[in-house]
Amino acid sequence: MAYLGVTAVCPFWIKDTEFVDKARETDKQQVYKDMPGAANVKGVAEKSLRAAKAGVVVCTPDTVSTVHRIIASILHHWLLAKVCK
Repeated sequence: MAYLGVTAVCPFWIKDTEFVDKARETDKQQVYKDMPGAANVKGVAEKSLRAAKAGVVVCTPDTVSTVHRIIASILHHWLLAKVCK
């Protein structure tokens, strides 16, 4: 019997994607200029594949998404919604 595993990958912003390149073209407030904490495609892919092979169900492949996941599991959702707004 074969095993089928699924891993949900939940990264923060990934800075080297077509989406971010396109967003920078129209970014009047320069929100996408530096993007501190943003990951890169290669790092997210490597960590995600490693997690999937290890049978991890939810993969947060960068520091920002990992911290957010921990805080979200502790705080009430209404409070988290106010903080993230």
